[in-house]
Amino acid sequence: MAEGEESGGLWLSISALAEAKGVTQQAISKRVARLKAHGLLQTRAGSRGAIEINVAQFDRATKETTDLARSTSHMRAPAAAAIPTEDPDAPIYTREQARKAAYTADLAKLELDERTGKLIHVAEVEVAATRAAEMIVSHYNTLIGKAEEHAGIVAAEGAVGLRRAYREFVQDQREKIARGLLALGHEGEEILE
Repeated sequence: MAEGEESGGLWLSISALAEAKGVTQQAISKRVARLKAHGLLQTRAGSRGAIEINVAQFDRATKETTDLARSTSHMRAPAAAAIPTEDPDAPIYTREQARKAAYTADLAKLELDERTGKLIHVAEVEVAATRAAEMIVSHYNTLIGKAEEHAGIVAAEGAVGLRRAYREFVQDQREKIARGLLALGHEGEEILE
């Protein structure tokens, strides 16, 4: 997820999320850092340099539900992470209904993106990247088997001949790697279906 990719939805500062969860700011900060490092959470810069967290993404990643009413129990002023269309003079109940609707919409969008394949787990990407890297390395390891052939080219044609042989080898490997990556991609599609 890209940093601050979307501005819609319900965003809360670390302190507001900690208050809503009934835990310390440090506890939320640690969880946010860990989830963000794993690519499971999106953050953005808020007012006065505060970090804001997409609440739906946080809850989905932690498999928890944030009690938004809990954060209003000590309401002093309109929340800093207000819904963009929110009327600051609206009653607290109306504001909280808007926050709940934004939160529910965020959760529904995340679930839809996951079902349609627009959102995948980091572990799946890691497995695919590892398989692709292993395939690429195995193709280039075939260069070791060509040492005697290349020594003969150097003896017969010199450095010019070796450069030509390397260009041919690289072009051949690019084509094989491209075919291999396509095959890995098709395997991944079959697994997802």
